[in-house]
Amino acid sequence: MKNAIYYLLIFLTLISCSSKNAPTNSLTAVDDKKVMVKKIITPGIVSMNSYLPMLDNKKVAIVANQTSMINGTHLVDTLRDIGVNITKVFAPEHGFRGTKDAGEHVENQ
Repeated sequence: MKNAIYYLLIFLTLISCSSKNAPTNSLTAVDDKKVMVKKIITPGIVSMNSYLPMLDNKKVAIVANQTSMINGTHLVDTLRDIGVNITKVFAPEHGFRGTKDAGEHVENQ
């Protein structure tokens, strides 16, 4: 079960890096010909209800930055507001809300 939570955290981290549901194009080989295929990247927010039950009664750590937004609200605030027990937030140099200057020391908050 711990592995599932780690994978979920990695998944949340990856999906939180994109603020839009942007289509991407890639070349795919089909019958020895390269064909342009449109792939849709679906953010985790679209299926949030499917993974929320795995977080019940768990301590959750989040890796996030200021772009980790869900409909204009930060991921941390959204999950906290629906009752997820967030115990740690790991963030880059500017803090997870992006309010710190480059090189500024960020205390534990």
